[in-house]
Parts: sequence; structure tokens; C-alpha cells
Amino acid sequence: MSESITQLSQSIDECIHELDSLRQLSQSDPNQHKINSLCKSLAIRYNNRGFLYYKDIEFNLAADDYTRAIQSDPSLGIAFYNRATIHYRMNNFAKAYEDFKIATQLDPKNCEFQLAFEQSCQQLNNCDEPSGGAARLVTAFNSFRDCDPLVLFSGDIMSPSIMSTFTKGEQMIPVLNALSPDCAVFGNHEFDFGVEHLDSWMKRTSFPWLMSNVYDNRSNRPFSNGKVWHIIDRHNKRFGIIGLVEEQWLADSLHEGYVYRDFVTEGRKLAKHLKEKESVDFVIALTHMRWPNDCLLAEGVAEIDLILGGHDHDYQIRKINDKFCIKSGTDFRQFSKIDIKFIDSEEYEIECNEINVNSFDFKEDQTLKQELQKYFISHDIKV
Repeated sequence: MSESITQLSQSIDECIHELDSLRQLSQSDPNQHKINSLCKSLAIRYNNRGFLYYKDIEFNLAADDYTRAIQSDPSLGIAFYNRATIHYRMNNFAKAYEDFKIATQLDPKNCEFQLAFEQSCQQLNNCDEPSGGAARLVTAFNSFRDCDPLVLFSGDIMSPSIMSTFTKGEQMIPVLNALSPDCAVFGNHEFDFGVEHLDSWMKRTSFPWLMSNVYDNRSNRPFSNGKVWHIIDRHNKRFGIIGLVEEQWLADSLHEGYVYRDFVTEGRKLAKHLKEKESVDFVIALTHMRWPNDCLLAEGVAEIDLILGGHDHDYQIRKINDKFCIKSGTDFRQFSKIDIKFIDSEEYEIECNEINVNSFDFKEDQTLKQELQKYFISHDIKV
């Protein structure tokens, strides 16, 4: 244990002892003002010791101290801010997001310009060793552009991240446009900042978004101006793409204003329509739902040829009911290269390979890296 931590620990013990004494006295001689003052002092000491633990990479000890600081003084915004960094580094994005919102509400001046934690920088573009990131992913994608591939995305890019708390996903627009997908399905985190914000955000992207089984309850059109399907002619074949989501996350993300249609029923109907009425050779379902629901879709809809799923943030490849179901990963660490060989009009073979972006094979795309630099105003945690 460092000398600084030892000294702070002694100071904390002294403060706790003084508080205990005051609380006993206050039963007969109330001195709430002094107690409140000591609680604030104790919170600052916990916060400072937590930061020292953080620097020593003792994340659990740091998180415990930030929690004690918050318990001692719930108005100490910087303690929420610092605890958010711990949650984020430990991949607990939901808790990080909640703490960060509270931190900015309590004390905006502490957080307004402290946009990027180390993990956020690593996630997007600023790392010394290969560890994924948008700038490296663009280079990896571009290495396959000569194949004239279909580029498809299964949702959750606007959020969650600490930076998106401030930018509302602004920093992901140049990333998406550099990757240049042919289409995407909405993820639940695309709705984190409201439907109106998503609508304006979408207009700055250069590709269609799909929402095949959720409709606006007033206009009866696909929710949030999505498309029901998208058809792409490539390599002398016609590909039909639909975007399906599960009901479970809709209530939390949309709250109201939508009509949900069962993804198996809609998937079957749309896939049959695409093949029978639109002369589609191959139907791809982009999904944003949990594995069990992707399995239900694979087992229940023979007309869908390939399922590319998001939401679980865990890269996996499975074969279910003789069709590939492939889950995207997280933080731009990998993507799938899928080769489809058509043997005849109804028979095909699929080969799927994971492309690891955490590799020295892919250097960061300097154009995108420079574009993203403006979002990284500071990399330090403020104490």
C-alpha cells in the first residue's frame, strides 16, 4: 500500500470517529450542520483514495471507495463520474451510463469537457497496441473492398459509451460513413436519446436502416422511418435483407407509439414475399435480439437463408436448422467475412471466417483517426 493511501486511510478513520462522536452528541445537542460538513469532507477523502486505487489498477477497491463517497455525500458529482469510469472499464455499460448521467446533472462543470475515458479512447481510435477500434476496423474493411462485398450491420452503435452521453452518438456518424454499410437494423441503443434525435441522426448516415416488424401506431409505417426490406443486386444475384427485433427491449427503449409484430411470423411472410414476388435469390435477416430468439427464427423460418444478429455483444457462429446464425461482437474488435458460393438456383455453400481487428495486420485509418480526434478533448479522470 502506498504512503498516500495509508495517510488517506488514517484521515478517513479520524473523520469517521469524529462523525460517530458527533452523532452520539446530536441526540441531546443537535449539530446537523457540523455533521453535514464532516460527511462532505469524508466523501472527498473516499473519492481521493478511490482515485489512488484506480491509478494502482485496484478497480474493485476504487469502486468501493467511490460508492462510500456517494453514500457520504450524494451530491458529489465527481464521485459518480469516477465510479462510472470503473463500471465502464469493467464492461458494465448500463451502470456506467447511469452514474455518468447523475454526475453531469449534479456538477456539469466537472464533466463537460472530460469526454473520454481510457476505455472509450481504446474503443474508438486511440491506442498504442492493436485492440480493435473504429479506425483500425475501417482499414480492415477496406482490405476487402476489391471483392465488392455486401456490408451489413446489426445495430447498437449510437450508444452506449461515456462519450455518447455528451455527443448523443455524434462521433459515430463519421465512423459509419467510413465503413459505408449497405444497410443496418436498429438496435435498442439507437433509441437511447429519443426517436426525434434518432431521426435527425439517421439523415446524416448514407445507407438505409431496417425495421421490419415494428410499426408506428399512428402512421402504420415502419417505426422511426425504417424500411421493411432492402434489395441489393450484387455479383449477378439478388439479395433481400430484412431487419427483425425482439419485443423484450422495445418497452424499455420506445415506451409507447409502436406496434410490435411477431418476428417469426413477419420473417416468414417477408422472406416468402421477397423470394416469390421480388425474385430474390437469397434472404438475409439482420436481427437485434438475444440468442434464444435468433434460434427460434432459424428453426421457424425456412425461407431465411442467413441470420446476422446483434444485441448480445458476444461474437459467435452457430449452425441452426442447417443455416448459419452469426452474432457480431463488440467494440469493433472483429467482424465476419462470409463467402457464399451458389451451386445452382437453390443450392449454395457458406464459409464464414472471423476477422480479428486486434491485429498488427491492420493499421489505423489516419483520415478517420484525425476526424475523431476532436471528440477526445481529455483522456484524464478529473479528481
